[in-house]
Amino acid sequence: WDMAGTLMFCFRVCSRKECLDCDFVDYNVDTREKQGEIDVIGINLEDKKAYVCEVVTHLTTGLSYSRYGKLVTYNKLKDKFSKDIKYGSKYLKEFNITYMLWTPIIKHSSSIKYDQFACIKRVKEYILNKFKVNVEFIYNEAYKYKLNELREVASNKNSASNLNVLRYLQIEEHLKKHLINLNKRKNFPKGGNRYECLVSESRTSWGKRKTFIRPWHRGNRLGGIAEFIKN
Repeated sequence: WDMAGTLMFCFRVCSRKECLDCDFVDYNVDTREKQGEIDVIGINLEDKKAYVCEVVTHLTTGLSYSRYGKLVTYNKLKDKFSKDIKYGSKYLKEFNITYMLWTPIIKHSSSIKYDQFACIKRVKEYILNKFKVNVEFIYNEAYKYKLNELREVASNKNSASNLNVLRYLQIEEHLKKHLINLNKRKNFPKGGNRYECLVSESRTSWGKRKTFIRPWHRGNRLGGIAEFIKN
């Protein structure tokens, strides 16, 4: 997968104990058929649940596939889930399987041909009629909700994570808390604010001006010195 697989990270974190409670998660699972792969499979052994997921992250075009200039989104998704369901029926018989598509952006269009909402409706209807399976689509607001779930997990998790996406969210959320607490304190200069800086300048030996910026906080004991060199 490519970095469009950011969503796979999201699924992995959500599927580990916090959300979907999976014991195992695997990616790019070979279906043992020609050119067949499933993006993500999560397994919950205790409850006998499996999550078979496709991931599409097209940030500009939304949920859209084309080939030789021709739109093929419907056929592409139809084939993907047909393949996934055949795999699940063969290798995951003992599990209660949820089939999912994760995609951040689905767009409306005045033309039915390009309306991605109409496309996923057709896909759902096709899969339901042929396989009696209801595919769950995670997109737009639902996708944002899942990202917020990740933020909440990161906000409450103190131990370091080896997942890059979760670690990034941990840093962001804990920094946010820290700055909120910092700004609640009252010991900053009268008439100023906590982000005022003490600035001093000097000339370097090669003639450039060097500017030192010291964030004000309890006699400059916190924050350190930021140094900028200007022409």
